[in-house]
Amino acid sequence: MTQFKSKRDQELEKFLQRLHGKSKAYQEKKGRRFEITWEEYLTMWKRKPRFYYDLRSRIFIDPVNFIRSDLGYVLSWIDKDAFMGGICTIHTMEIKTRKMSKRVCHMRSGDTHSKESKDKIRDARIGKKHSRDTKEAISASLSGTPKSAEAKKNMSEAASKRWAKVREDKAAAMAAMLGSHSRLPNVVASCS
Repeated sequence: MTQFKSKRDQELEKFLQRLHGKSKAYQEKKGRRFEITWEEYLTMWKRKPRFYYDLRSRIFIDPVNFIRSDLGYVLSWIDKDAFMGGICTIHTMEIKTRKMSKRVCHMRSGDTHSKESKDKIRDARIGKKHSRDTKEAISASLSGTPKSAEAKKNMSEAASKRWAKVREDKAAAMAAMLGSHSRLPNVVASCS
């Protein structure tokens, strides 16, 4: 174990040991392997001297609330691939601000949502209406945008399919309402 000299350094050591233990417990609870020893964890902090000395200066003020804030420091994945691997080592993790950590697994260009993610997004949006301001902003952003001939053709085909389905659904509802022995088709046929 590293020997610290001053009272501030001793308090910082205790605090960092608690953070190391909490990080290990958190990652193992999530089903990940945690292979970072205390010495490696301390080395990771020393690699980020600005973070280390900033935390050291806050150790007697209120380090817990600082660590919990978006500006606080956490042990986080280096990138999304490291996160997908699920093994916590000195090579797959680093100390960064909580705000930076939240961005590690954001979607990037080329990523696609899984069916489960799409379902969650859809469920969250069902029943929600855009505000008048939002509708006006969408309208302003779309108005005056020229559409290509191909885009117009695609929109026309989509609208035709949409209205065909509406007509089909109405006819099915009418048939269900009148019963399977309806004479409606004969009446229509005789009128023509």
